[in-house]
Amino acid sequence: MLYNCHVRPSQMMRISVSHRLILLLIDIGGKNK
Repeated sequence: MLYNCHVRPSQMMRISVSHRLILLLIDIGGKNK
């Protein structure tokens, strides 16, 4: 979830839900390795 710290709230609102889900899956995948 570190990517949220580098993104301003206004920019986060522009990110689509699908994009956030992809980033979440990447984050989970990195932890599972």
